[in-house]
Order: sequence, then C-alpha cells, then structure tokens
Amino acid sequence: MTLIAKGYEVEFKLVGERNHVKPPKSYAMLHDPSGEFWPPCSVLVAPFQRERGTLEDPDAQKYFGYVPREGVIHPPSRNLKNWHFVGDVDEIDYWRPGDHKGAWWHPFSEGGWLFKPAKPTLYKLARMYRLELGHGCTLNHRGFVSP
Repeated sequence: MTLIAKGYEVEFKLVGERNHVKPPKSYAMLHDPSGEFWPPCSVLVAPFQRERGTLEDPDAQKYFGYVPREGVIHPPSRNLKNWHFVGDVDEIDYWRPGDHKGAWWHPFSEGGWLFKPAKPTLYKLARMYRLELGHGCTLNHRGFVSP
C-alpha cells in the first residue's frame, strides 16, 4: 500500500468538548492523493514502518523538500462500517519534516451562512485512526486546503 506520510505527532481537537485525541507520536498521518489504495478524502493515522527504499513521487518530494523513504503499513479495512465513531473534529495539529518543518495546524471552519459543511469525523479501528474529510476535500503538497 503506497501512502505518503505527511506528518507526525498528530492531535485531533474534537467539537464541543475540551477533549482531544492524541495517537502515539510515532504514528504517521498518511494520505493517498491518487485514491488507489485509500480514499483521497480520508486521512489515516497509524503505525508506519519506514523502509530503506525511497519514494519516487514528485509531489511528495515537493511537499517535503527531499526524497522521502518508503514505508510499510498493514492496511486496515476501507469499509467505514468496520470503524467506530469517535467524534467530530474542530482542528488537527501535527508536526511535519522537510523544507517547511515544524508544528502545523488546520482548523475546520463551519463555512458561510448559506453553506455550512459538516465537520470532519474521526473514527478508530484497533490502534488506527481515520479522519473523514468529506466529499470535495482538498489536500496537496502544502497540507490541508479544505474543508
């Protein structure tokens, strides 16, 4: 399964509560822009074992500012029915390496007064987390764009 590790030390801040969810720091925030192995509007936060090979992906290289190493993940079920709902997410915080390394965050806004998209939803399966951003999301080499 080819996924791009776009960040680490992820924290989810949940809606309407003072609650937050912090997976282990070593878990990677994984994304598949192609949608071939994982839905493109779904972000997986899971254990990720780095390998010796390099990922020959121009977008990933642009994102990190260097050629990232490949890694291995044991793929969880893509079927959302197998996952357990944790809550709606107000914000995601994470650390990323590369040219723009550091702590980053992305608040998920409510939209305008006519269009109020639902907040992204967080699910859990075993030790993994899954953030569903909703149809029409945009993630690129810079990170989260919308929602």
